[in-house]
Parts: sequence; C-alpha cells; structure tokens
Amino acid sequence: MAIALMIFISLDITCIYSYNDAKPAVSIEIDSKGVVKVNFNVTLSTGLNRVSLPVEPVPETILVRLDGSTLTPIYSNMTLVIPSESSGLASISYVANVSIVGGRASFKIGSARVYLKALKGVILLTLPENIIEAHVSDDTLIIVFDAPEEISYTLAKSKVTVAPAPAPTEYLYWIIGGVIAVVAIAIIVYLVRRRGVRGLDSLDREILEYLRRRGGRVLQTEIMNDLKIPKTTLWRHIKRLEEYSYIEVEKVGRVNIIKLKE
Repeated sequence: MAIALMIFISLDITCIYSYNDAKPAVSIEIDSKGVVKVNFNVTLSTGLNRVSLPVEPVPETILVRLDGSTLTPIYSNMTLVIPSESSGLASISYVANVSIVGGRASFKIGSARVYLKALKGVILLTLPENIIEAHVSDDTLIIVFDAPEEISYTLAKSKVTVAPAPAPTEYLYWIIGGVIAVVAIAIIVYLVRRRGVRGLDSLDREILEYLRRRGGRVLQTEIMNDLKIPKTTLWRHIKRLEEYSYIEVEKVGRVNIIKLKE
C-alpha cells in the first residue's frame, strides 16, 4: 500500500514534458493506405516522465526509443507515463486512431506545430487554417501549420490491373478526382503566397548562413556550441530545415553531420 502511494505521489509531482518553444513539433504522415503515422521528439529526465500526446493513438502501436533502447510507457487518456533510467532526447511514434464515416476519415490534433505529409492517393477534404508552408515533392503534399486542427481525408479509387475498359462514369470519376486534387493544391499555394509566410524564422536563417560560411558541412555539436543554441531547440530547427529540403542529416556513429543541399 505504501509503495503504491509513493508511485502515485511521484506521478502527481513529476512533469518532465517541457519545450523551450510554445508548441511541440510533430510529424504526421498519411500513407497511401490511409494509415496515419505520428512521430515527435521529447526530452526525458531520469525517473518518471509524463508526456501529453498530440493525436489519439492506437495504444498497441506506441513506440518510445531513447539512445537506441526501447522504453515501456504506460498510456492513459492521451497521456504517456514513461519510466527512464537516463535523460536525453527520445523519439515517440505511433499509429493514430482514425474515425471513418462513409469513406471519410478524420482525426484531431492538439496544440502543436505540425509537419503533415499526404502521400500519393490521399485527398485532403479539409485544409488547416493556420498554414505556414505548403509544397508538393515527389507526389507528396507537405503542409506545415499550427494546430489545434481536425484533418479529414479520403483515398483516391484504386486502379484495377486487369479489367475491361472502364465505363464512361468511371472515366468521369477519375477526371473529377484529378480536378479536386489540383484545385486543393492550388488553394493551398494561393493561401500561403497571399499571407507571405516563408516558413523560416530568424534562427533557421542563422543556421543556414552558418552552414554556408563553414562550407556547407559541419557537426551538429559545432552549430550548438558556436551559435549557443540549446540541444533540443537546435534539433527542432534541424528537423524543420530537413523537412523543407534545405539540409540533410548524415548520422556517423553517435554524431550527426549537417549538410547543405545543393
């Protein structure tokens, strides 16, 4: 009884989930089968850590990794309790719990800076309001925005590999689907251009300028030390610049080499 009481007291007073920025950075991918994959990083301390999740998970899919080791979290009501024997930057990934009604899938996102990827075959039925950046790369629609937000989507009709020539109504379906996709992308690009948002802040540009001065290839620790940027803050900006295809990260052993893309 005393041990159980101590555990609950520890849970109540432990609050390790902290960020220097106002919103955590969350990567969300909707794959061609409609599966929504969520990934983000969080700083853990030794002991019990409490982490709020930005999207409702399928609990069985939650994976927490720290320094190459897998940790076993306890999930309850959109919150993870993670026991850790060491401190450091951990990655949390899982499959989101999606609601499906009449072929329309949707999920809600809590307060976060979101990097959303919609792969080929995914048609977004709603657009985020607070769009920061949007572009298409290799048939993948990438949108950066600030949540909270609810995303709804559907999948384009799959092609049959061996079948008779499609009826005129099937041709019409593909034409309408293609028009909807083109219009959606055009609206996103228009909104971003109209608002004049570039998606990069002053620290992003400072990191890029530092890389140019150093010949386009440096250790991540050199950026951290020379520009006096905290480790977790730097990692979030590195991930954003990588998402925007400004840089690439090459892992060599236990160190990261940051390189400018040509």
